[in-house]
Amino acid sequence: MLTRSQFRARGVPDVYEHSVAERTRSLLLQVILVGLLVLGALAVFAAVSSATEPVSEGMERQPEPHP
Repeated sequence: MLTRSQFRARGVPDVYEHSVAERTRSLLLQVILVGLLVLGALAVFAAVSSATEPVSEGMERQPEPHP
């Protein structure tokens, strides 16, 4: 059986090369990026829906004035 140093000498990637802190940081960055994407999508949706709101209200039939 080969030791860790022999595996590294052969160029085989070590399972334990990435520490728990590195994996946690990577996962945290991924969660932050997904959160920012969701917030961006919600902001675009809110902007589009508020921009189309006055048009839909303006399209409603106005009561005709009585002569």
